[in-house]
This record gives sequence, structure tokens and C-alpha cells, in this order.
Amino acid sequence: MWTVGRATYADPLHLWDPNSGSLADFTTHFTFNINAAGQNHSDGFAFFLAPVGVPIPPNSGGGYLGLFNSSTMSDNKIASVEFDTYSNSYWDPAGPHVGINIDRISSAVHASWNFSSDYNKKNVNVWITYNATTKNLSVFWTNKEN
Repeated sequence: MWTVGRATYADPLHLWDPNSGSLADFTTHFTFNINAAGQNHSDGFAFFLAPVGVPIPPNSGGGYLGLFNSSTMSDNKIASVEFDTYSNSYWDPAGPHVGINIDRISSAVHASWNFSSDYNKKNVNVWITYNATTKNLSVFWTNKEN
């Protein structure tokens, strides 16, 4: 059974100046813990940026991470960082990975993530940074306390 949910920030974040079109730098930090409680796990979750009010698409559970479905998987205005614990053969690289996805479910870039042995049931600290001058989105994660 696939389930999907979403946690969003209560107020809109303006990451650009609508008058000049200039983008803003940003950094966010969060901690998460995936604990399947002895059950099989799949797919993971994503930190995402999307236009205000974008609904959860129907049939977007599982590998679509609540952001896409089969008809929108390559045509949404969403930037996301996925923490993917299951490889969907159609669009994912082999094995668990952290990916940066721009407007689609497939990752523009990704790095392997040894979820099962190093991160399962552990607190994971994440930093996501965007530099508007260089247009570089960076992701750092660790299961270390500091």
C-alpha cells in the first residue's frame, strides 16, 4: 500500500524579486529519521519548492513522492531534493540515492546513499543551499551529531 502526505511551510516564501526577476540565496537545515518499524520500506521523501497551492496530484504515491504522477512526471514546475530509499527502474539510478530533481521525477544529478546500513533508524541532518549568483543548489547530509 502506498501512502502520500505533505508538510508545507504555512506562509509563502519569496525566493525572487518579482520586479527585477533577481533570485535570492537561501539555506535550510532539517533533521529526519526514517524508521520502518520492522516493515519493508520504499521510496522515501523529498524537500521541494513549488508554486504556492500546488496540490498533491492523484496517484502520486510510491516513487512519485507525492509530487508527480504518470502524466506529470516530466512536466511540473517543482524543484526537489529526494531522499530515495527504493530504486524505481524506469527513472531512478540503481540503489538508494539523494537526487536533485528539476521539474521532473528523474534526478538531474544524484549521489549514492547507503540508507540501509548507515542511515536506517538514525537521525540525518541535511543542509540545502542555493547560490543565486552561481545558480548552484548544494545538498549536504550526515548521520553524525555535529
